[in-house]
Amino acid sequence: MSQYKLLVRSAKQVVTVRNNGVKVVCGKEMQAVDVIDGDDNDGVNILINKSGKIEFVGRNSKYEEIYKNLTVDVEIDATGKCVIPGLVDAHTHPVWAGDRVHEFAMKLAGATYMDVHKAGGGINFTVEHTRTASEDLLFKGLKQRLLNMMSTGTTTVECKSGYGLEVDTEVKMLKVIDRASKEIPITISSTFLGAHSVPRKMFSKKNKDVIEKEKFQLGKIQKELINEIKNIISKTMKDDNVEEMLQEIENISSPIQKNSNPPLIFNRK
Repeated sequence: MSQYKLLVRSAKQVVTVRNNGVKVVCGKEMQAVDVIDGDDNDGVNILINKSGKIEFVGRNSKYEEIYKNLTVDVEIDATGKCVIPGLVDAHTHPVWAGDRVHEFAMKLAGATYMDVHKAGGGINFTVEHTRTASEDLLFKGLKQRLLNMMSTGTTTVECKSGYGLEVDTEVKMLKVIDRASKEIPITISSTFLGAHSVPRKMFSKKNKDVIEKEKFQLGKIQKELINEIKNIISKTMKDDNVEEMLQEIENISSPIQKNSNPPLIFNRK
């Protein structure tokens, strides 16, 4: 049985973002990142332990001094390459159906956003197609978009709903996102965005009334999510704090379930 999960060997550069325990930067400090440089004779190694944490980053010469005869599950030769942290895409709307490429021609011809909207385009075009699309069709599109993100370095992505503007389609979109989180090797944080826009032929006041009516149904959705979280904790954690943690979740969720009145936007990791 191997001792470590991954060894990336002999990189020309490794971008570490920040060294020396610095966790947060702001302002002009954000313009600089910390980089460990190697050379042709002494590259940079990265060692990942079985828990998935980085145990070592540094020159190969230093690595050889510390680690002797270790075994790894996977070894990657990064000779001549630059290794960077995974990218986090913190705001996306990747679940949708319908193609709005034709709107580019309208905009190139001088049409404004409102012109496109009045002609049946814009978000309402996407909403109509998303409402009629099956879960499988939406998943197929989402999967390809996520794979494209992964191919360019994204490892964590936030995925919103919001192209249903009514409960059934919003739930359908959330189910598609949940399926993707289980089948595609990328970290997903999902967000319910049921009040993304005002639906076609509905004034804002009327839309608010509809949301107030439909949000009661979301209590059931949130209850299902909470139960799923509790099941995951029960199955994966074995320490003495599990019961205390489950009770804390129950305490937090009880007012929401009792009133069936969850917030209109909630986030799930």
